[in-house]
Amino acid sequence: MGQEVRSFEYDTNGNLLRRSAGLFPGVTLEERAYDGLDRLRTITAAQSASAQGVVTSIDYTGNGHIRSLAIEDPNVVP
Repeated sequence: MGQEVRSFEYDTNGNLLRRSAGLFPGVTLEERAYDGLDRLRTITAAQSASAQGVVTSIDYTGNGHIRSLAIEDPNVVP
């Protein structure tokens, strides 16, 4: 059985920047990016550091409501 991995990294505002979780070697690596208002803009999740990850992008209206959410998976052919 694999070794369990869990790690979390936050910025100075308390926003989650990086997360690693799972049983090695099947660990999911996740990176998050925020805008200047601390709103989540992108999440990139991959099964390893060398794999292309699924990217979730979030766009907001001027009032701060979610306008759109797009998910791009390089492993899925449209």
